[in-house]
Amino acid sequence: HADPVCLLLALAADVHGLDEVGISPPHRPMQSGSAATVERLLLAGADPNLREHRWRGTPLSWAVVLGRRQLFERLIPLSRDVRALAALAAFERLEAVLQAEPGLANDRLDGDAAVTPLFSLPDEEAAAAQAAGSRLAHGADPAVRDAEGRTPADAARLRGLEDAAELIEQ
Repeated sequence: HADPVCLLLALAADVHGLDEVGISPPHRPMQSGSAATVERLLLAGADPNLREHRWRGTPLSWAVVLGRRQLFERLIPLSRDVRALAALAAFERLEAVLQAEPGLANDRLDGDAAVTPLFSLPDEEAAAAQAAGSRLAHGADPAVRDAEGRTPADAARLRGLEDAAELIEQ
């Protein structure tokens, strides 16, 4: 619905306003796959790193989960979501983000006391090891534990990511 969105923006609608469940305008076009709406929102100043309140996802993480390739390719160069960037194996962007903001290697989402990006690795073994290595190189804490007492290496091993688990343990 790019045209109605354009009209709402012309009428000074808040590009970051949250709906009744805490989801913002930049997240909604991920559901429909509307590249035109994404472009209009970005041109209007929408923050591509805004986290919605329900699941604490960014527009990029929504695009990943929903399989919106065209949209996540547009958002990769703008995103600082280290979890989503790693899931997409967008290592050049991930490295640039961590270089600029090393603290994101240990970023915890609101309400998530322990799980850091080192717990969120891609499913493919080589990509998981590369993502883990990049985060560790930028100060990710391999000793942090989740609510069940698991370390990032334990979590990787449970997913069958042996190379990543060994790298994290080293």
